[in-house]
Amino acid sequence: MFGGLTWSILKTQSLAIVAPHMPALTVKRIGAALMTSYVWPLQCVGLLLTAALIGALILVMEENSEKMKQTLNAQRSTPTLNSDVTLDVGRWR
Repeated sequence: MFGGLTWSILKTQSLAIVAPHMPALTVKRIGAALMTSYVWPLQCVGLLLTAALIGALILVMEENSEKMKQTLNAQRSTPTLNSDVTLDVGRWR
């Protein structure tokens, strides 16, 4: 059974045909293709990624400013020692 399957696989036409030779894919060829045939899509992707980066920075800056406001409000609501208040440290000596 396995012999028959092996024989039928090896006798198929797709394995008998040799694949055409393709030149190696290099970074130089990819760059040439991107800068000739795909200039507009490359520019659009770059613009989209730049907009996403700027949007992310704006969101982070808004979060930080709200956290700073909350921290400042919390610090203002806690009692602190003013220059008007004096402590009697003499009895602790």
